[in-house]
Amino acid sequence: MITVTRRVPWPGYTRYQLSNGWFIDGAQTTAHRHGRDKYTLWQPGGDPSGCAAPRGGAPTLKLALAIANGGQPCSRAEWGCRNVAVGYTVHGPGRVYHCADHAG
Repeated sequence: MITVTRRVPWPGYTRYQLSNGWFIDGAQTTAHRHGRDKYTLWQPGGDPSGCAAPRGGAPTLKLALAIANGGQPCSRAEWGCRNVAVGYTVHGPGRVYHCADHAG
């Protein structure tokens, strides 16, 4: 299980070092966000240029950690759901992930 090993304050955001070497940046303002989410998961060296590459985003640190551990956010996250998906349904060629609140 991947966990937070260190919390480091940076100007504009807080960086959470993870036990697998990746990190999560938590923006303090909307100007510091990467995309629409407050928390962004990064893989150091994951970009072909050698820079860190974003590997997902979440509105909460708890959900960002769940994504780091292989979880999926609920497909209703765009509408404010902050839960981890517990299952999925198949729609056409893709999967729609849902939490317990939005199943069925």
